[in-house]
Parts: sequence; C-alpha cells; structure tokens
Amino acid sequence: AEADPSLALTTPAADTAAAAAAAPAAAAAAASHLQSIELEAHAIKGIGREHAKWSPVATAWYRLKPEVVLLQQLDGPDAAELAAAVPGLFSVDKKGRLVVGDARQHEDKWEKARRLLENEKWSEAIQLRKRKDHFIFTIESTGCVPADELFRQALEVLEQKCSRLAVNLGV
Repeated sequence: AEADPSLALTTPAADTAAAAAAAPAAAAAAASHLQSIELEAHAIKGIGREHAKWSPVATAWYRLKPEVVLLQQLDGPDAAELAAAVPGLFSVDKKGRLVVGDARQHEDKWEKARRLLENEKWSEAIQLRKRKDHFIFTIESTGCVPADELFRQALEVLEQKCSRLAVNLGV
C-alpha cells in the first residue's frame, strides 16, 4: 500500500516507510531535537450517533415534576400537626388552613411525607403525585460544550428530524 503524502513525517526514511506499511492511516513519529512535525488536522463535531465517545454529553435524563395535592382542606390542629411534621413542604396560613409549598423546592422532605401517608388520617387528605405534563431535564456536559449550548443543539437536531418526518409523511 502506498502512503498518503499528506501523512509525510520528518522522521528517518526507514521509520516512515515501516510505519506507512504497517498502518498507512495511523502513522506515528518521534522527532529529535532539531526535527519538527507539520500537521494539518480536520475535526468534525458529532452527535454520538456512531459512538458515544464522540458525544459531548456525559449524561442526560429527565424526570416528572413532583407535586403535592390536597384531596380535602385541612385546618386547625391537623394542619398545624402536618406543618410541624414536614415544615417547608406544608405551612399554615393566617386562617389556620394548610398550605402546600412547592414540592420541587422541598424534595428532601418527600420521604418523610411519604411515610406520613401510611397513616390513613393523612392518606385521605394528601396525595403525592408526579405531573405527566411537566418534565425536568438534566444535562451533564463533558466540559467541551456548555450544557445550555448542548440543549440548544439538541433542539436543532430534533427540529431537523421533525422536518424530515413531515416531508416523508407528505405533511
């Protein structure tokens, strides 16, 4: 096989010929003190379709948004008891009624609330759910491309795929 002239290296001729014969597309060189290597390289950003190692995303996942729903209004001592048991997730307003906080801001309290629901008194009044129409996406980057830019690029790829699908369906 003949070596690609663009892979010409400034190493002794015998080493270059041996390297080119062994693996013409993957030449290796060792330069001495006064030698240099001239290299032209072309990089193409991939999306990991062929192999995950070419994807700039470390991990990406989604989950459904948690929510707490009052099935019946609680007030008075019951509201105070629940607010004291799971502060932050539950509180009592000025009229003594139970108020549910943002479940996402108090996810550390979910397990405690779940255990309280084992008691029939609370399970009839409160329900822990996950909204089926609200997704929380998490994208971890390898560092070469920021996560917010990865998200924008992913939306562009999704848009292209939807356009191709619409063309193929004749829409």
